[in-house]
Amino acid sequence: MKRQDLDKEISEAIELGQRNREILGLAAGWCRNLKLDRRHTGVGLVEEQTGLPIGGGMFRCDYAAGTLMSGMQLESIALDFYSRYCRSCTFREPAGVFPNLGTWAEPLLREREARDAERVAAESAAEAARASRRDHRHLIAGSLGPVAREVIDHINALDRGAPATEEKADLLALASLHPDAFDDALIDMLILDLETHGFPGILESLVELNRLVGRPATSRLAPVATRCLARGVSVVCAAGFLATEGSATDLASADIREIAIGLAGRGARDEPFERGPDPEPALLLRLHRDDAAQVEASVSEELRHGDGWRRARAARAAALLLSADGDAGPRLLPAMLDGLATSDDSRFHGDAFPMAHSARAAAMVLMRHPSAVDAAVDTRWPGASSDYRQALLRVYDTAVRDRLRDEGRLPEAGANSIVRRAMAALGDPDLDVVRAAADMLELVGRYHPTSVSVALEPLLGSVVLMANRLDDMQDSSPPAAPLAQLQRSGELTTLAAATRNTTDGVGDLAADRPDEFWGLLARLWEASAEGSFREFALRLIEKVAERHDALPLALPYLYSGALAGPPLQRSQALRTVARLVPDGAVVPELLRDVILGALSDQFLRVVHAAVDAVRVIELEALHRVPVIRHLLVIAQVYAPEREHDDLVRDCAWAALRLADGIGLEDRVADLVLSIAHSMPAHSAAELLARTRRLRNRPAWRREAAHAIRLDDDRAYADLGEREREELLEAIAAVGPSDDSDLAAALRDRAHERLDAFEDRHWAWRVAETLACLGAYEAAIETAREVVHAIPDTVEERHQRRLAQQLEAALELERRIAAGDADSIEDILKTWGDTEAASIEDLRRSDDAERPFFLA
Repeated sequence: MKRQDLDKEISEAIELGQRNREILGLAAGWCRNLKLDRRHTGVGLVEEQTGLPIGGGMFRCDYAAGTLMSGMQLESIALDFYSRYCRSCTFREPAGVFPNLGTWAEPLLREREARDAERVAAESAAEAARASRRDHRHLIAGSLGPVAREVIDHINALDRGAPATEEKADLLALASLHPDAFDDALIDMLILDLETHGFPGILESLVELNRLVGRPATSRLAPVATRCLARGVSVVCAAGFLATEGSATDLASADIREIAIGLAGRGARDEPFERGPDPEPALLLRLHRDDAAQVEASVSEELRHGDGWRRARAARAAALLLSADGDAGPRLLPAMLDGLATSDDSRFHGDAFPMAHSARAAAMVLMRHPSAVDAAVDTRWPGASSDYRQALLRVYDTAVRDRLRDEGRLPEAGANSIVRRAMAALGDPDLDVVRAAADMLELVGRYHPTSVSVALEPLLGSVVLMANRLDDMQDSSPPAAPLAQLQRSGELTTLAAATRNTTDGVGDLAADRPDEFWGLLARLWEASAEGSFREFALRLIEKVAERHDALPLALPYLYSGALAGPPLQRSQALRTVARLVPDGAVVPELLRDVILGALSDQFLRVVHAAVDAVRVIELEALHRVPVIRHLLVIAQVYAPEREHDDLVRDCAWAALRLADGIGLEDRVADLVLSIAHSMPAHSAAELLARTRRLRNRPAWRREAAHAIRLDDDRAYADLGEREREELLEAIAAVGPSDDSDLAAALRDRAHERLDAFEDRHWAWRVAETLACLGAYEAAIETAREVVHAIPDTVEERHQRRLAQQLEAALELERRIAAGDADSIEDILKTWGDTEAASIEDLRRSDDAERPFFLA
């Protein structure tokens, strides 16, 4: 979210809290029984800092029985509560304070009642007028044929407010099948009703009659269609007719041009949430052929000064004009770019639809006339606000993304223009602009590198610029105020992300010019011993060396970067080694020593990167043992800490790999299992589920059962569910077991989940797993716990039946395993009775009562 939008949200939240506080004061002054219930509302950061009741809540009273409203805006909730409960309450205990809820609400309720009375009177008058028109039409129908009388019946139905779609279709069908039945008297009546009341469907019928029999004459119908267009009646039909049959005189007004723009831009307001109606550009294109200057002037006016939805439809209309006439682009471009200067509240429109459509139309011009766009943007960039500069960048960014959607290639002139604009924007003082430019450069480099011919030296200079800027911000003194510290932290994060994206984009572009890259890199590397440029240069090296198999050229830089420098640089060098060096390759001894030495580094990020890099070095059996020991010590130290579970997992995997072939496989596997026991549950589950080589160890099943327990920190209870499910399947796949402790542990896990989350599905899976292990008593006990956890209600009876069937099935398996054939028939009967009852429940219940999984 933009910082401006965030500031606006904070301001609006404060205003809401102040108004809520006023309403609470009125409520307190009205009645002592009236209380605010906030059990279901949270407390946000703004509320915590200001103390204002921003979260709202729900009004309650011991004497108010019924459904209560809850929400953030207490004003509407208080008015509803007062009108429903307080107005006629005989238990009120006045607080004796004025003004109060009653003095505030009564005038509002009287105004609402007056509006309701006016609405009822207006509806009565409208019904009387409809009755009069109906009687008049019946008089006309007496002298007409049956088809004409059917037409009048449809008009009466439209007058009553019948669904327009059906009546329109019927009218059009009658005009198509019986054109001769529409005599002059009936046509005159239809035109009168159309122009007086604007009933939909009549114009469509008249247009069809004109096509079939030439009545009414085009010279008479065109003015009727023009008036319908102005009134908003059958607009699409009127526009289509006028686009082909209208005269220049009929289409000369500015209102017609505005309507044509709206039709061509239809659907723009509804995006991006849902697909709107398809555009109807025929009338606009006709007007543009007749008088391009007038139409382009009207579109430009809308683009510059319209409301958000009007600018959006004008931009969409402009895009259609550009598709038909590419030379109109430079003429419409100034208005498009000027319209982007108008800020819109994007919080409620997703992608800020006016900006999105305007940027898309301008991007079409960029692909055909890049120099014109560059010149127009250059004149607007100096002195433009941060939002406007971002909007101007969006024109270039949209061109990239639209070509991605079309799976097309950027033309070279357009691609170069985009890259140069991004490089220039990277030096902007506003970090939001910098981030937008970096994102755009990264997209061009990833998807369109071969389209760009900009020299590589200034591209690498952009990386240097960003790295130096990041260093300057990191080296500056932190502010003292907590809020300023938080803001600086956010800016630092934004700049770091922008620097990475810039580097990745330039890396993709440089990968197509390796010879030029290695020559430039040598100079830049030597000149950047201090600072963070080398960290980002290593990202460049990875991209170029990986694509061209240039590991020998990269190794000196990897060794230098891993040996000394800031922690970020050293960790980046080690991770680059892990990615570039293939398994089994011979790593120089000096680089191998650096990797092993980094396992004892004082910075954890460097240690983690070294763990990743260990896999690419070859060690004799004698030298593997201390490395394995060191990896397991690291894993053991950090195993209890949730935030380092990935480090623990990587250390365990590296130790297991190094143990292969030297006779330590079993010992290391047992040590890894003991480490897993001390990890948080979801972390242990992930390690055990993903490490299949541990499953042949005797202790694996016990540790797996331990790993699927609930975490102490319930915020993480749902993490790693996929791994927990895999562990259950793996435990079941191992086969029968005589380990009663294992069965007890699994049953306890199922009980925990039922107790904490009523997770019956997961408990069923445990019951099935216990049955696969042959622990039928434990399986049946778990299934019974599932049955007891399901409320015995009508709504959940089907789920209860299923749980009972599961219990019966487990009991049947237990009897079969025990050879107890005498009671098998009883179990089968219980199964059948339960299934029959479940089927009968389904037969009797309608779809609304069925649970969602059976509906």
